[in-house]
Parts: sequence; C-alpha cells; structure tokens
Amino acid sequence: MVLGKDHPHARTFAAEHKLRLVDCSTSPQASLTLSSLERDRAVLALQRSLTDLSGNILEPQEFSVEGFGDLNAQDLLCGCGVLLLCGKLPLTFRDEGKI
Repeated sequence: MVLGKDHPHARTFAAEHKLRLVDCSTSPQASLTLSSLERDRAVLALQRSLTDLSGNILEPQEFSVEGFGDLNAQDLLCGCGVLLLCGKLPLTFRDEGKI
C-alpha cells in the first residue's frame, strides 16, 4: 500500500491486514521522501528498510530520478513508491512523466 500523506485509518488497515506500506511525502518522517528536487532531476530517500512484493529487502538509500516531466512532488513520490514495491530498480520514467 502506498500512502501519499499520513492517513491514520489507512495505517491501521494496513497493519491489521499485514500489508506492505510505503508512506510518501516531503516530511522527514516518511518512508520515502525527497532529498532534492530540480526541474529535470530529483533525489529520493528511502529512509527505512522496505520489503518489495517479491520478498527482496531494500535498505535505506537514495535514488536519482530523471525524466519525470511535470509530475508534482507528491505524484513523483507515490509513483516511485509503487515502483519500489514492485521491485523496479533503477527507478525510470518513460515519455516525460509516464511511468
């Protein structure tokens, strides 16, 4: 489950159903957040270990992302959260903003 912001009910639901959760926001408390954002490049920080859907463990690290077109920061974070859960590394975007 990918959360764009803090949703206490969604967190409770994810915990009760043992779902993998990636919370994405510009808050430093989020699992996935922005380290830097420029016009055509962003650096995202995975701040906690994450187990993807295949069972692979991703350790905290930073990812450089380019080619995301005019996605806003929140959409970029959520899209990258989905890609991380799916085990799609490195994070890449095609066709200017289409994942």
